[in-house]
Amino acid sequence: MSATALQEAEVSLTTRELEVLALVAAGLSAKEIAQRIAIAPRTVERHIDNARLKLHARNRTHLVTCAIVTGLLSTGLQAELLLAHRYTMLNDTIGQMSAGQLATSI
Repeated sequence: MSATALQEAEVSLTTRELEVLALVAAGLSAKEIAQRIAIAPRTVERHIDNARLKLHARNRTHLVTCAIVTGLLSTGLQAELLLAHRYTMLNDTIGQMSAGQLATSI
């Protein structure tokens, strides 16, 4: 499907499909998404597949591109989600460090 055809198509995704799509755009794996929103990884995969089919995307990268072209995702939102994900990963890493490790890494 061309970019023009995508922009003109009226694609509607469920709230959960949009949520999963935004997290995919932020670089999270299905397992990470599942943990974040408290659903099974297979359910995450199903939401990704449904969104991919609705947008006629060939793979996850194409799915995110199609979502940006159609206006379902904004690049600003994608950047915000990526920063939030990195912040979460940093907090998790710091939380796993002992006090001694933390003192020597600063």
